[in-house]
Amino acid sequence: MRHFDTKKIQILLIGLICFICLNGCQSSSKISNYHTVEDVEAILNSDDLISTPLLKDIELDKYPAEDFLFDNHCFSFYRDMDYFLSHSARYDFASSIIKEYPPQAVRTIENNGQKSMYFVYETDDETRIFVFFFESDNFQFTRGYPIIMKESLDLEAFSELSIGNSIDDVEKIDPIAALYRKGYDTLSDELIQELYVDGREKISTVHLLTDGIVRINYNRDSNGKYIIEQIISADDYTIPVLGGKLCYLIYPEDYIH
Repeated sequence: MRHFDTKKIQILLIGLICFICLNGCQSSSKISNYHTVEDVEAILNSDDLISTPLLKDIELDKYPAEDFLFDNHCFSFYRDMDYFLSHSARYDFASSIIKEYPPQAVRTIENNGQKSMYFVYETDDETRIFVFFFESDNFQFTRGYPIIMKESLDLEAFSELSIGNSIDDVEKIDPIAALYRKGYDTLSDELIQELYVDGREKISTVHLLTDGIVRINYNRDSNGKYIIEQIISADDYTIPVLGGKLCYLIYPEDYIH
């Protein structure tokens, strides 16, 4: 008869009990899968619209905010990416974004008679980022503004703003204005002149809301202060961008709750 070392068995059992206590009997219910280019192509080729898994069930990576928001090699939330529509060399192709920042949350949604797609990311400062692609472009590259969000707000929250107010007033309503300010502050007066005064772009903050969207355009005065010159609000989630008009529609479950 084979004899077992009871002392070793006791040690193994104690170790197993400790492991179960620390980690639980079940594996984590959080999903941390990453989508490849091939995965996204399969999603786009499907007739189904994708709204799951829910963000609460995904273990989203928390990208370092400084790097992801201000040193991003694929897109910039404070630049209208339609600026690059006429450029033969672009850096915001969907395939490039997927390889650089593999998305964990991919959504497809019915959008004014066509399909649109967006990726959802998060940073370690609790900013949520939405990057959009549209069927009209065959989902090849991101269009307009990537959307950033820290709170779920509505159109009513912006109703008291008026021309002549500053970005400070906007920040009191929506904290993402501070991130836009930081982005624009990195640009020299010469670049501001080239892009936003002589060029076609506008200094803007874009606020995706639960019942619509608001785009606010500013000018930067000689003191470096951003003054509101135009407020565009829409309950159909559509705003003008350099390449026309885009509808930034997302699933209600993807807002910050």
